[in-house]
Amino acid sequence: MGTLKNSWLRAGALLAVLLFGYFLSIGAIINTSTKSEKFADQTWYYTSGNATLKSSYTATSNPNCGNGDDVICSIKAPADPLDPTKPHMTTTVVNNINAALADGEVNSTVQSFRSN
Repeated sequence: MGTLKNSWLRAGALLAVLLFGYFLSIGAIINTSTKSEKFADQTWYYTSGNATLKSSYTATSNPNCGNGDDVICSIKAPADPLDPTKPHMTTTVVNNINAALADGEVNSTVQSFRSN
């Protein structure tokens, strides 16, 4: 009788550990998918100033995009994790902005110029 009781206790403990692991892994999956959606690329519109600074962009559409044909109108970049109201100016984003300004061509970051 004692052995049977121990078997049931072991099975119950194993089931509790398995259920805990299952719910813990589901929570991690949900948490990961929320984070990736939060920092997905979005469109940012140029307002004024240095095109490589996050303070020069807003999430609100700006039909004027500044003055001149060579002005960037919009970029695609993730939100800054510390300030989600501004783009995250990673090295790749800054390099793509500089390249687009130098050659006048859109790329994976710069979506449009004022003249487009």
